[in-house]
Amino acid sequence: MSKHRVWFALLALAGAILAIVALRAPEPTYEAPRSVRPMKVPLALTQSPLPGHVVRTFAVEGICCQGCGGKLGQALMAIEGVQEVAADPLRGEVSAWVRADVESERLAAALTFDQYTARPR
Repeated sequence: MSKHRVWFALLALAGAILAIVALRAPEPTYEAPRSVRPMKVPLALTQSPLPGHVVRTFAVEGICCQGCGGKLGQALMAIEGVQEVAADPLRGEVSAWVRADVESERLAAALTFDQYTARPR
């Protein structure tokens, strides 16, 4: 048997094995996670608080851009009583217009995750 026939036979055998594996493989079950677009948060609050509401401001370490502001805004908007959020990455500050009964500590805890650390001003 010549060298070429041996290589051809090996190549055909490898192709047959790959075809068998492909036909017997189960259907893929992995589903890629859907990305969530962060919300757009203004640099400053746009309204004055209503009666019974206050503005709470926090110094946030780790905020570097408006994308960070969107993540922090989503974290605060998930808390009941938060009406509006603003984030200024240049000042390292997040402000929120909230009901007066919402404690600053609860808001600071919501802003402290990943690389962010918040403290009331």
